Amino acid sequence: MGTIKRRKVKIFRLFISLLTVGIFFTNVPPAFAVKKTYNIAGDLNLPPFSFTNEDGTLKGISIDIMDKIASDNGLTFKYIPMNMRDAETALKNGTIDAIAGITYSTEYDEWFDFSDSYFTMSDSLIIPKEKVGTIRSITDVRNQHVVLEERTPVLNMLNNMRNSNLTIITNQYDGLETLLNGNADVFVGNKWTAAFFLKDSPQEDKIIILEEVIEPADYTIAVKQGEKELLLMVNNTLNDLKAKGEVNTIIYRWLMPQSEAQITQLKHFIFLLSLVLMAGALGILFIYNWNQRLKREVNIQTHKLVNLI
Repeated sequence: MGTIKRRKVKIFRLFISLLTVGIFFTNVPPAFAVKKTYNIAGDLNLPPFSFTNEDGTLKGISIDIMDKIASDNGLTFKYIPMNMRDAETALKNGTIDAIAGITYSTEYDEWFDFSDSYFTMSDSLIIPKEKVGTIRSITDVRNQHVVLEERTPVLNMLNNMRNSNLTIITNQYDGLETLLNGNADVFVGNKWTAAFFLKDSPQEDKIIILEEVIEPADYTIAVKQGEKELLLMVNNTLNDLKAKGEVNTIIYRWLMPQSEAQITQLKHFIFLLSLVLMAGALGILFIYNWNQRLKREVNIQTHKLVNLI
C-alpha cells in the first residue's frame, strides 16, 4: 500500500514538473519570431537596380535578390515603388520594413541597420560630346553647371570645391533629362542607370559617360534599427548567394545588356583589326615571295656570268 502511494506521489510530482516546464517555454519568446509578410520599398527610378515595370511593379537587380531572400526563408515581400527620400522617411517611421537597395550612409546609422554589401555603387561624369577635352575629371567641373542627385556623396565634394552652379534633383532620370535638354554641362550620376536610360534615346550618340569612378559606396539593404531577425536572414541569405555565385549571376544578367553597344563596337574594332593584320600578313608574304624570286633571278644571272667567264 505504501509503495502505491509513493508511486502516485512521484507521478503527481512529474506531472507538476512537466506542467511547469510547459508554462515556462510557452512564455519564452522564440529566438526567431519573424513576420511572414514584409513591406519593402524600392527606388522607382534607378534601373537596372530597381525601377517600375510597365504594369507599375518593381523589378531589377535588388528586387531579384530580395525575391531570393524571401523564397529561401519562406517569407512574402510586398514591394512598394518610392523615391528614395520618401522611402527613407517611411523606414524611419516604421511604415515599411526595409529598403531594397540603398548606399550605406553614416547619416542614417542611428535609424537603420544596413546589410552586407552586394554591389559597389559609384558616380561617374556624364557629359555632352562637345565637352570632351574640356571635362576629363571631377576637378574640371568647378566652373561648370553641374546637375546631381540630392543625396549623392559627391555633393559634399562639390560644395568643398566651392562650386555654386549646382542643380539638385531627386532622382537619376531627372538629372539625365536636365543634361539632355541642354540645361547643364555635366551630370554626376550612376553610369549603369544613365546607360539604361540612354539605350533607347535618340540622343544616345551625343552623350559620353566617362569612366572615372567617384566616391564609391556600398550598396546594401536597409532595415529599421532593431529588426535583428530580418537583418540576420538577409545577411545569411546574401552570404549563401555570394558563396554560390548567384549574386554575380543576377547582377551580370542585368548589367551585360547595358554593354551591347560597347560589345558591338569591340566586335567592329576586332573585325577591322583582323583585316589590317590579314592585309599585313599578305603584304609580308608578297614581299617574301618577291625577295625569293629576286634571289633566284640573281643566282641564275650570277651562274650565267660564271659560265661565261
